[in-house]
Amino acid sequence: MKKSIINIWGILDVIYAKLMGLYNIKKTNQDDSIIRVRFVKHWGSDITLEDGTTITKNDLLLKIHLHNVKFIKELSNIKSPIRKGMYAYREVEQAMPGLASFIETHSNYKEIKAVVGVTMLTKGTYRLGFEEKLIKNFCYRWIKYISQIPIYYLSNGCINKNMFRKNRVKFLLQSKESILKKNKLAS
Repeated sequence: MKKSIINIWGILDVIYAKLMGLYNIKKTNQDDSIIRVRFVKHWGSDITLEDGTTITKNDLLLKIHLHNVKFIKELSNIKSPIRKGMYAYREVEQAMPGLASFIETHSNYKEIKAVVGVTMLTKGTYRLGFEEKLIKNFCYRWIKYISQIPIYYLSNGCINKNMFRKNRVKFLLQSKESILKKNKLAS
């Protein structure tokens, strides 16, 4: 049944990507990575990052979306949660130079302030340069939490009360300058 859900999701994902205006980010070897991005305007309260970048209302951000169908298909052969985490980290790490290149060459380069993601997968993201921030808006936090439950189930095979206790949906943020600085050396 899980395979059928993932296959149907894969078909619908093509439509979703077009409707949402998602751009595929390439890995260093030029294959598509598991991250995609789209442009959004910041609508929440002001956020100051560790490097001093302040994100205010209507600033242009790149929102990261994991390519969940691709990600879950690739994780289906991995049983160990630790190996799944290592795989996810490595995939995002390999996509970061491509993300830097996308930012640097885009026509909106000057307006882009930062990259943002909303996820329950936060372990090790600080090593990639991301900062975790709590989502203050209760409704938005719960909508995002509920939307990630199917993804969590399909990638882990179960849902239990520990998932709710251990994993919090958070913003992951990194300034444009930080991404470019860290990933110019890697590209």
